[in-house]
Amino acid sequence: MLCEAYPELCFTRLKGTLVKTKKKEAEGIEERRNILLKYLKNETLDGIPDRAKFLGCMPYDIMDALCLAVSAAFKAHGMFETIPEKDARGLIMQMIVPKIKCRETWI
Repeated sequence: MLCEAYPELCFTRLKGTLVKTKKKEAEGIEERRNILLKYLKNETLDGIPDRAKFLGCMPYDIMDALCLAVSAAFKAHGMFETIPEKDARGLIMQMIVPKIKCRETWI
């Protein structure tokens, strides 16, 4: 099944509150890094700017990809929701977000 996810929405769900920093600024990258560290064990996520430069992308691209990977792990464990469940015409939607029961490191 093909699903859709939006990184900023997933970051907000993983944090538990709205993420107000801008992902293109250092403060935003650091906030997103800290959110991800709650769910990734044995990772430091150091050197993201250097890795991005090597890969020819922006640091926030890597953070978004990591967020979607964490969200996919939530889906694999059955801990997700689709939002909205149906669109205005009644069609089933496939936008997923993590369903947080507790904040534990398990990925």
